[in-house]
Amino acid sequence: MQIRGMARTVFIVRDFEASLAFYRDRLGLPLIGSPEAGWACFDCRGLQLCLCAWSSAMPYEEHSLGSAPDQLLLLVDDIEQAREELLSCGLDVRPVQRMSESVRIAEFRDPDGRYLGLEERG
Repeated sequence: MQIRGMARTVFIVRDFEASLAFYRDRLGLPLIGSPEAGWACFDCRGLQLCLCAWSSAMPYEEHSLGSAPDQLLLLVDDIEQAREELLSCGLDVRPVQRMSESVRIAEFRDPDGRYLGLEERG
């Protein structure tokens, strides 16, 4: 088997409407089509980020949602400007940190407590 790339990332979410509003309205990610009952996908320039409403039929414990140390990093050209935009939307965004000579990040959380981050390279 040869993997050609990633098709999508799916986040299982507790409150679908709150998460939909967060990713669409606060982060400004463009929707692909119209949201369906408990399912929506966003275009992240070649990778889809999809939201799926949690249900008791899933093999996941509801209390575990958002507790994993996984992190989604969103690539931006100007991290200071992007951070200010998120702060103005009421998000609690940590100060920018230098991870290496060419990478800086600023972290925040989604409605389920999942870590997200802005990343600037260069």
